[in-house]
Parts: sequence; structure tokens; C-alpha cells
Amino acid sequence: MKNYLLLFIIIGFGTKVLGQNTLQVVDAETKKPLSKVNVYCNDELVGKTNAKGTLAYKTKCKTIDVQRDDYDEKTVSVEKNMTIALQESSEKSKKIQAIAIRNASDPKALRILDKVVKKYKENSPKSLDGYRFKKYSKISIDVDQDSLASYRAFVSRRADSLAQIGHTPKKQTEKDKKDSLMTESFLNMGKKSNFFLWEKAEEYKFSKRHGEKIVVLDNRMSGFKDPIYEFMALGISNLDRIPRQVNPDNRHLYRFFLSDTIMVEGRRTFVINFRELSSKQKQKSNKFAGSVFIDTETFAIKKITSHSTKRNQGTVTSVWKPMAGKWFLDTEDIRFRIGHQEFETGKKEPDDVTQKSKSTKKKFGNYAFVTHRFFDVEINPEQKAEEFQGYTYSIQNAEGNQLEKYRTAPLTEREAKTYQGIDSLVQKYDIERKVKALTSLLRGQIRVGKVNILPNRIFSYNPIEKFRLGIGLKANEKFNPIYSPDLYLGYGFGDGKLKYGVGLDTRLSSIKTSVFRLEYVNDMKVFGRFNRNLWPQSIAFIEGAGGSLYHPHYLRYQGVGASYLYDITNTLTARFSAHYQKQNPVGDYQFNGNTTNDYHDTQLALTIKYSPKDKNMMTPQGKYTYHTGYPHFFINIEKGINALGGNMNYAKADFLAIHSVRTRWGTSRAYLYGGISSGSVPIWKNFEITGNTSSSESLWHKLNFATSLSHYAMFSGTFYADRFLGFQYRHTLPFIFSMGKRHSRLSLGYNAVWGNFKNPRQHNISFDTPKHVYQEVGITWNNFLGTIYHIGLYHRVGHYTSAKTVDNIGITLGLGL
Repeated sequence: MKNYLLLFIIIGFGTKVLGQNTLQVVDAETKKPLSKVNVYCNDELVGKTNAKGTLAYKTKCKTIDVQRDDYDEKTVSVEKNMTIALQESSEKSKKIQAIAIRNASDPKALRILDKVVKKYKENSPKSLDGYRFKKYSKISIDVDQDSLASYRAFVSRRADSLAQIGHTPKKQTEKDKKDSLMTESFLNMGKKSNFFLWEKAEEYKFSKRHGEKIVVLDNRMSGFKDPIYEFMALGISNLDRIPRQVNPDNRHLYRFFLSDTIMVEGRRTFVINFRELSSKQKQKSNKFAGSVFIDTETFAIKKITSHSTKRNQGTVTSVWKPMAGKWFLDTEDIRFRIGHQEFETGKKEPDDVTQKSKSTKKKFGNYAFVTHRFFDVEINPEQKAEEFQGYTYSIQNAEGNQLEKYRTAPLTEREAKTYQGIDSLVQKYDIERKVKALTSLLRGQIRVGKVNILPNRIFSYNPIEKFRLGIGLKANEKFNPIYSPDLYLGYGFGDGKLKYGVGLDTRLSSIKTSVFRLEYVNDMKVFGRFNRNLWPQSIAFIEGAGGSLYHPHYLRYQGVGASYLYDITNTLTARFSAHYQKQNPVGDYQFNGNTTNDYHDTQLALTIKYSPKDKNMMTPQGKYTYHTGYPHFFINIEKGINALGGNMNYAKADFLAIHSVRTRWGTSRAYLYGGISSGSVPIWKNFEITGNTSSSESLWHKLNFATSLSHYAMFSGTFYADRFLGFQYRHTLPFIFSMGKRHSRLSLGYNAVWGNFKNPRQHNISFDTPKHVYQEVGITWNNFLGTIYHIGLYHRVGHYTSAKTVDNIGITLGLGL
């Protein structure tokens, strides 16, 4: 028995030893062994050499990094037994390494970068009176080129093996079968072509007088007959922006080292190496992530190269060239990993008999390759105002039939086969329809054929209707490019009443928003809610579904309306509207002792939105904002008249300003808003100060939805005003922590509002006015426990703090879609 046990131990030990690799590290000059040499696999420390310069180790990496202080780092391919010679670093390299080990940037490098930022606008082409140039872009997805031959061979062997054994899972639904067939089709296609290819040619125009214009000259995306407009303006580029590595807001994320001054194309150039910081202790302290080449005369960026700290994860190279004293982007080449394909190839028996066998797997990395080429640059050309009509981004042609004119290099054989292969697969498996349905969510709608479904009409809850179920439908451009009818229905199980609305939009222009609308509605709403006119449709779902969980006061209304929506400029929108409605309060509300509660509202209104930094494009579905910039300004002016059946005479105005700033300390967003009303009218023609929580002492009733311009620890329906001023502030901290599949962040919040009311006794309901400033503070955990939910806790502070702790708190629930 002892002999068997001894044999088992020997076999186990031998298996362990045989599974290891051995290396020795020596000095390249003296050939003496080097101890305390660090060996890394994908930036993870594998081990250190001993006094004899040797290390026995296990690794799955094909290459390892070998590094020791005062020696140049070396990357070598893994072999069973090998000897590695390290070269002692030069004096200049030693100085840089010393700075890196101290975890501090070189002061000279920082001074140079400060000058780069200071002179950025002066060196930018936008400091010219005008320019125009063309850009050719190519984006492809494929396996790594070094693994291509291996991938082809593996997929072929795998297909042969599956055919021989008759690979058919015992239990497989029709959907599973279809998905399996689609996967196999894509795998086989990958032997001959890329998995995806997108080419686009654009012309960029700039004029200090007329602004900026980007025109798509031609476009083709493999698999899609029609362009995916929501992706058209997608930019992975350093065009018109300071590279993130040089941006002062990101200075804390890198360490910079001035390494040399060289000649590049006849110009003296600083070379600054940089290293990206990592929160992980195992990250090597002197591994550079890239270099910035800076012209010594103008302090403009000549070139920047950057690669991921993880091997084979990504590289970026951008090159600028001088023209007319300015620096224009010339070329960009970007490569980054976007996942992998994984195949199970068999079972591996463990060394320990008590352990379960493990699957052996084969992986192939998928990469995105992005190429940008800039050409035909013209300085201060003659440009007319007509060239800048419409929105910033416009599409001249998207048929893919003129791309040959703009390609700076012919497609490879593999790229050329992509269009035919992907087009047939996308059509076969109806992928284009599914993608368009997903992208329509960016507009707050769900696209189904010729109709868009409005998610904010499906479900809501309030104390009067209780649960309300419904549907909202709107015809899209496939139904008719000019006329777009819409309809919504909603049934409240609490009051047993059907609500509905019908409308018709008529598009009067194809180059910018110009829409005339007619509508009829029969519905209900909260007293005095702040206007949401011209707010993005994408935020409407949470506002409608849970924005009035506890509000006690509602109004029924029915009537007709007309409006005209028009974009005066690329950034200035106006909406003119008029309506006649019959309005009746729900419940026992009375104004000035009026027991009939029968009001008729004839109203004229003007809404203005100004968003100077937004960038828009016109699509067949209408305007799409592809870049949202701040600040935003909204103004609403309403006038009720005693005419055309109306019996309420009032004037009302409100405003909202939103600004957002991102710095190294996080992202801050501020809201300043307010309003004023005049006239002897029912309370709903004034302003409710929106509270989202319940007066109940139950902690469950403190839960509410995170809606816009709300106060989360304030009781619903408590405060009203005929004039008020509010301020809200949100700051999202830059620190990230991961739980689950999503990164989480913490946000801090502050809400404050002041208001007054002239004649509160005209109204028979009980309410308060925030004559003293109402305040609350809170903290929100975004992507709570790695989910899509944001959980926040708010607490009243200041004058309106209650003696009961439970009355001071509100718990918010938000969605991070």
C-alpha cells in the first residue's frame, strides 16, 4: 500500500513539474544571473526570479513581459525552457524609470502639455475664417489578422466534426434552431470575409460667419439597405477635440515623461511618453501606454499613439499635419477588442482525482478596425449661406454607389466579399428590422413596421385611476413621409373611464422641423404640473408611468388643439399652439365658491427651446439630436382669453435652464427654473411644487420614481404657488466600483425651492406655500448592485424639517437604460 501511495505522489509531483515552464534571466553583457526580475502575463505578476535568476511558472499567455529596475523591459514568446538576456538601461531611460517608479509626472512634460492646451484653439483649423475637407472612414469587425489562418482551419475542422457526429441537441426550440443556424452561417462566412464593414465619405465645411456643416457624400453599411441614421454621426476620432490623454481634466489618470527631442519631417519635435494609472497594485509602474509628439515651434500635437495596458486590447494612432499655420488631422488608425468567439473542444482531466473535469476551450478575439483618411483640404474657400442650410449633419447620398471615388486605398479581397455575404445573411434572418426596432428606442419609441409604439402610454399608476393600461400608436415615414396620424387609449381601473386622444402631424419641410398638428383629447392630469413642452421623448416613459403615485388632485379635460412646431435655426425651436378645452376638477375642489366646477379654457401659447451646443441631423423619421451639449433653455408663455367659448382670463410664464459640466472631479448638472402666473383662476392654472412622496408613515410609501424637477422627500400636492423659483443640483462622483455586469457610481443631490401665493383662500383645498426655502439633500447609488436601477435616499433639511424622522425621507427609484 505504501508503494502505491509513493507511486501516486511521484506521479502527481511529476505531472506538476512537467506542466511548468522554466526560464533564466541574465545580464546581456556579463551573462550573470539576475534575481528579483518580475515576469508578467497580461500585466498580472506571474512571479520573480530567485538568486540563480530562474523561475518555474505556469501561464496560458503566449508571450510574457520581463522587467527589472535599471534594465530595459523585454517581451518574449513562451517556451518550455528559455534563457532571457536583459540590456541595462541607458542613463536617460533610468531617469524616466526613476520618475515612473515615484509615480509622478516629469515637470518638464507637464509644462509642455500646458502650453499645448493653451495654444490648442490657436492651432486649431477653426481659428481660420473657413475651410473644407473630405474624410473617408472605414469600420470593420474581424478576427485578429495574426489568427486568421488558424481561425479558418479551426472552423473547417469543427464543421467536419459536427457533420460526422450528426450534431443535433436533444431539446431545441425553433428559436434555438434558428439562432444556431445563424451562428454557423456567420462562422462560415468569417472564413472568407469580415463580419462587418461600414464605409462612409463626408465633407466638412466651416465658416466663422455661417457655422459648421457636415455632408454625407456616400455611405454603405454591410447588411442594411437603409442607413441606420442613429449611427451615422457616430465618431471614434480625435477630430475637433483635444485627445483625452492630453485633456487637463484627465491629467490625474496619466503620468507623463519627456523622453526625447527628435526631427519629424524637418521639424523639431518633443516626444512625451505617458503611462495610464491603474487602481490595481499589480499594474507595473513603468509600462508606457503611448507617446505624444509635439511640435516645438507651435506646441501643436503632431502625433499621438496609445495602446491599452492589457495586451492586444486596443491601439490608437492619430497624425496631424500643418497647413496655413494650422494643424489638420491627416490620418487615424484605431484597433480595439470587442469580445471573442469561444468554442468547447473537449474535456480536460484534472491532476487531482477529487476534482471535476473541465472543458477545454478555443478562443478567437474579435476586433474593430477603424480607419480615417482626410484629404482635399481647402483653406478659406468661398462659401455661400445656402451651403449651411438645415442642420449640422445632412445626407446627400447613402446608396453606396460612389464610394470608389473617395477610397484612399482599394478594399482587400476579404473586405470586398463582406457586403455580399453579410447582406444575404441579414436579409435571411431579418436582422435589419430588429436593429431598427432597437435604435428607435433612442427616440423613445418602439418601431414595428409602419407604426411606432409609444411606451409611455402602456402603463401608469395614480390614486384616481389606480392602474391604467393603454396603448399609443403613431404612423412613421413608411406609412407616409408627410402625414403621420397618431392615437392613444388608456383605461383606468380605479375610475372605470376610458381616456383617449387622436392627432395628425403634417410635415411641411424635408430639411428641418416644420410640423403642423391637429388633435383632440379626452383625458386627465395633475393640478398645476410644470410644463414639459419640447422635452425629449426619451424621458417621457418614467415621467408618465410613475410621476404621480401619490398626488391627490386631478383635472379632467377634453377639447381640440392646433400647433405649429418650427426650427428657426439649428439650435432655436419655437412651438405656437392654441386650444379650447372643457376642464373639470376631480373631487370636491371649488374655486371662489363655484359649485358648478365647469370651466372653459381658450388658450394661446408659445414655447421656445434654445440649445446652442446641440448638433442635429434630419432623417426620414424627423430631426435627430446626435450630440447633446449644454446649456439648454426653455421658455413657456400662456394666455387665457374670454373668447371663443373661454371663461378664464390669465397669463402664465415659466422658464427652465439646464447646464452640465464634466471635470476630473465628476459630472455636475444644475437646474434653475421658475414661473409666475396672474389672474383670478382655479389653482391648476398656477404651479404645483412637485413632491413625489406620500404623507403616510409607512416606509413603503416613501418609495417614489426619480422624475424631473421633483422633490423626493416632499409630500405630493402639499405646496402650490403663483410665483416660485427652484434650484436643483446633481453631482456624480468619478469613482467607479463594479458589481455585476455594470459599473456603479454615486451621485449627490440638492433640491431647493421658494414660492408665494397671493390669494390662497380662494381655493377650498388644504395646501401650503414654500415662503421659506424648502430644501432636501440626497445620495443615489447608480446601477444598484450592478442592475439597471438607481436607488436614492433623500432627507429634508432646513425650515420644513419634520419632528418625525419618517416624514423627512424619500426613497427614489430610477432606470439607467
